[in-house]
Amino acid sequence: MARPEDLVIADEAARTILAAVATLPPRDAQIIALRDIQGLSAPEAAEQLGISNGNQRVLLHRARVRLRALLRPSAEDQNERETPQPIREVGSSATLRRSKTPPQSRSQHPPGRAELDGQQPCESAKE
Repeated sequence: MARPEDLVIADEAARTILAAVATLPPRDAQIIALRDIQGLSAPEAAEQLGISNGNQRVLLHRARVRLRALLRPSAEDQNERETPQPIREVGSSATLRRSKTPPQSRSQHPPGRAELDGQQPCESAKE
């Protein structure tokens, strides 16, 4: 039997997901509702929408990506409450930010073949 606090957490998660689905564009919300909420199969959802099965898969994938992006901030809030991460100073300002990975420097452009061979690049390669 489920514990009462587990039921509360599940109810809260369901409300959060449904609220996020409601903010999606109508077509995204429709495909999520058909496949993930109503439980229709891919061919059934495609038929309901009047589209091909392949198009249904693409729409579902894109809708799920958008939904994950909407839900990610609330998932990160949950994770931060459970496992605090170290805080590091950002740049020279007093702004503090939680970091999952150490900062890495990146060059603007990767070196060209001539530069890798120790030669000067030709004029056309500089542009």
